[in-house]
Amino acid sequence: MKSEYCCHCSGEIKHSKFYHLGKTYCSSCYSLYYKLRECVECGKKRRISCKIDVPLCKQCEFQGAVCIKCEGEIGTVGLVHVDGPVCHSCVVYYMPLKKCDWCGGSRLGVSKRRLERGEALICNSCFTGTLPTCSSCGYKRKAFFYDFSKKPQCRICIEETRFCRKCTLEIPAGSGHYCIECSYSRTLNRRIKNGVITLSPYFSGLFKDFGEWLKVRRGAVFSATHIKKYLPYFRNLDELAARLNRQPNYKEIVGSFTVAMTRKYLLVTVFLDEVGVVVVDQSIKNEYSNLDMIERYMDKFDKNSPYYTMLEAYYSELLGRLESSKTTVRSLRLAMTPAVKLLLACEHFGIEKPTNDILEGVMWVSPGQRSAITGFVNFLNRKYGLNLVLSSRSELVIEKPKETKMQLKGRLIRMLRRPVKSENYSHDLLVLGLAYFHQLAVPDNARVECEMVKRDVSGDAYLLLVGCKLYLPDRCLVVA
Repeated sequence: MKSEYCCHCSGEIKHSKFYHLGKTYCSSCYSLYYKLRECVECGKKRRISCKIDVPLCKQCEFQGAVCIKCEGEIGTVGLVHVDGPVCHSCVVYYMPLKKCDWCGGSRLGVSKRRLERGEALICNSCFTGTLPTCSSCGYKRKAFFYDFSKKPQCRICIEETRFCRKCTLEIPAGSGHYCIECSYSRTLNRRIKNGVITLSPYFSGLFKDFGEWLKVRRGAVFSATHIKKYLPYFRNLDELAARLNRQPNYKEIVGSFTVAMTRKYLLVTVFLDEVGVVVVDQSIKNEYSNLDMIERYMDKFDKNSPYYTMLEAYYSELLGRLESSKTTVRSLRLAMTPAVKLLLACEHFGIEKPTNDILEGVMWVSPGQRSAITGFVNFLNRKYGLNLVLSSRSELVIEKPKETKMQLKGRLIRMLRRPVKSENYSHDLLVLGLAYFHQLAVPDNARVECEMVKRDVSGDAYLLLVGCKLYLPDRCLVVA
């Protein structure tokens, strides 16, 4: 913490310090130059400069003045700065920053506090973390009383009883003047009002109606805390409506923002569908959803890579079938899914063109996609002169790991102790987890990734391999 020095005696200030007109005084010099004198206006004895012939305290001198920070009328003068007076609420912004001994940050509101660890300079945030949570109001405050269940209660909740100013429900005094439902309802109304200002007449009224609809559907707490999340989507819809000079339909929305975005803001889509502004067409939704997935498939590869070239050529051939009405967009997407898996495996193992070894590894991981990948295998053989052969499902071999259980345990512990955020590490950790927990040896030509991990209703993670659900602890799942 930077030392401060008195502007008069130039001595280091170790204890109390006083600020006036941008200058810092030690307690001795301040009491020397600012004597207790009777103010001619209020008649109270206050510290007034000895250089002033007519004693006038700062409260009377700046009564009704405007704070230079918040620009509000001053009730109580907290500080007289070089630029003007500062109210009592804003005086903290003109105090020097101090370093907290606990978190090491330079903050406002750092002061000496005596706790079990001893006396130290502690900021408000660190000090609040040491306080218990009142069982009545839910705020972190000093415990004034512990009930028979050893639950703390603050002094305000013990001494007072309050009723909500809006619904007259009896509430803990420490929680304020409004109950939780009314407090969040006030917050929701304020945020709706602020959001309506930013929208044009196309969606300003709809945003207000959406806030009220969301409150009925999910409650005031959820609505107040999540309404800001939906405002950017309403702004995007508002901009689209401004370009069209009318409210857009569902096809125009998914064409501009993709189906994935409408799913992200599903509650908005449901609301617009219920009020009849945007009617969701299921056929259009399915078509654009498949197109979005195909676009994400293409984005998985660099455009200058051979994998992108092969996938683009296959996609062009499938588009020809789509134009001749021999297939659908969904069938096109299903045909591309195993093709992407095969090319990602080639990229993972650093091979420019698919081989039978890599193909067998993909089929070991996803044996159910043998029929779907047949078209891509025939395309590669025809287009690039490859000799890929699909093996039958009966030829897939399931083996146990060659290492012992103790050896696998040692390797797993070493990997978990030194985690690395990379694709190879996440792959190796999954393979080792399958070997240790399920005695399943993943072939060297197979690629197992975290994207294959699914979760059941209880939230437990598992991989669907060799026709079984293989559960793994979350420590074995590292996203690169």
